[in-house]
Amino acid sequence: KNIIMMDINSTVVFNDIMSGKAATPVLLSALYETTAIASLYQGKSGTTFHWDAEHSVTVKKGMTFKKMAKQLFASSKDEYNEFWTVENTARLLERMQEEFGAHLTWGSREMPSADDFRRLFSQFSNKLNKTVEKGIVRSWYELYRKYHKEHLIMLNTFGVECRKLILETVKREDQVTLWTVNYDSWSSGDQERFKEQYDIFNTAEYDEIMEDMSPSGRAAGMSEDEQMSARSEGVPAQPARSPSPPLAVPAPTAAKTPSAAAQAPPPDPPAAAAAAATSHYAPHFPPGMLPGMPAAQGYPG
Repeated sequence: KNIIMMDINSTVVFNDIMSGKAATPVLLSALYETTAIASLYQGKSGTTFHWDAEHSVTVKKGMTFKKMAKQLFASSKDEYNEFWTVENTARLLERMQEEFGAHLTWGSREMPSADDFRRLFSQFSNKLNKTVEKGIVRSWYELYRKYHKEHLIMLNTFGVECRKLILETVKREDQVTLWTVNYDSWSSGDQERFKEQYDIFNTAEYDEIMEDMSPSGRAAGMSEDEQMSARSEGVPAQPARSPSPPLAVPAPTAAKTPSAAAQAPPPDPPAAAAAAATSHYAPHFPPGMLPGMPAAQGYPG
């Protein structure tokens, strides 16, 4: 039996949800990560480049354009996100060549001009349009289809995009074991974003989300392997539109660390199910998911 460790962000999920980017800016950012200044006009290294009246950066040999963009717009996250267009990224390369005599490289190969950057972007963009669905690479579905029955697949992420991938991949997310590590040490932004993923929905909202994110073939009665095969081949999704039955909330289990919540008697299961049917779907939060609870705990479901 094999353990397959898979990263999520920029590996099988091609969009950085935390920074609100779509596929195009993420691709441009990835290209900038490996586009660098190999050399400059004599005496130009260490001098200042002005993008405009408000944004400047000290230019150095060996600097990547991703680092340059981060320093240019360090004072504003919104301006940094708005920078990622083909026009802006190509223009920065052109100005480096015009004003600093920059010799550019992309990885180990030379990049004679900004036109080469545009061609690279076009090639990768076309490839992504054929191999990425809803921000998820289709090869992920093929990997899951082939190995999930006999092997263990583990998703590792330092972001908060895990639930989208889970909902797109499996029929029931309560079959997935979720662990959080050092939750209390996360930044407040990461904590809030993570909690938003598992916030309380009413039953109608949850049904709508599940329909929008359901694997293709759900309405056609296909097996899970057939669904994964369809997704890996790019078959359009055809989610079911019939209403789902009311969702019941499981009785909470006692936490490993004694607390007031753990010592309180569990609610009557029929009463909990009735409450869920009439009000809200409440995910079963594990220890470590919410503030004040012990971190580094896992839960089944």
